[in-house]
Amino acid sequence: MNTSAPFDPLLRFAELERLVSKIYYRFSHLFLTQQDLRDFWWEMAQEEEQHASILGACRELILNYQDESLDPMI
Repeated sequence: MNTSAPFDPLLRFAELERLVSKIYYRFSHLFLTQQDLRDFWWEMAQEEEQHASILGACRELILNYQDESLDPMI
């Protein structure tokens, strides 16, 4: 019996973006003494977090959309 939740692409993509942001934050910590590299990786991590938030917002918008029925294949 498979009890896992159904595949939700937006949720999964948001999780990937968050994982990538964690990697980028770790990269930024490798360069604490090199401001340019540290800041570059920090900003990249923040962008990935932003992407995850956007995907989450899109998912919520779709889940709460009530005007007409959505094609589940979208």
